[in-house]
Amino acid sequence: MNGIAYDVEINRTADEVFAYIEQLDRHGEWQAAIIDARQEPAGHPRVGTRNIETRRVPGGPRQIVSEVIEYDPPRRIAARGLNGPIRAHVALSVHPVESRCRVTLSVELRGFGIGRILVLFARRAARKQIPQDLAALKAIGIVTRLCLRLHVHGTLQKPLEHRRRSGDHHRHEDHGNAHGHAARNVILPAHK
Repeated sequence: MNGIAYDVEINRTADEVFAYIEQLDRHGEWQAAIIDARQEPAGHPRVGTRNIETRRVPGGPRQIVSEVIEYDPPRRIAARGLNGPIRAHVALSVHPVESRCRVTLSVELRGFGIGRILVLFARRAARKQIPQDLAALKAIGIVTRLCLRLHVHGTLQKPLEHRRRSGDHHRHEDHGNAHGHAARNVILPAHK
């Protein structure tokens, strides 16, 4: 198998970033190909948790089911695809680097049936898309940190609306994500 791996440094702690990326149903906020996602069962993932995504693929949207096969918070989460002609084995690893972290996204794609031919094109597309998705993940961390700083210093203005939530989480709403899709709430733990 040909593995693909990219990493990015994010100016947030490893715990904060892992708490965000373990929310499988929120990966569409930073992965452009995801139209919709839900996690079964809801709550914190564990080995065996399923993620059902509707993804943009050549030929039209397709439902992709994956299962968590590794869960080691706050360091690593990995899943494997269960259906379709091309199935991915995906791992997200988070490594602390002083007050920030490095996120590594590694993907192995395998073809089944007609997918044995299509997987070559899928790998090429993944090599282009993964760096863009990681840049979007990094942007969410930067925007959240900037918004928190603005909130703390009292200089926050529209279009971002902030409000404190219970616990030490902070929420902001904006009018679009890094891919131009309708915005969802971006919730990362408040930086202390």
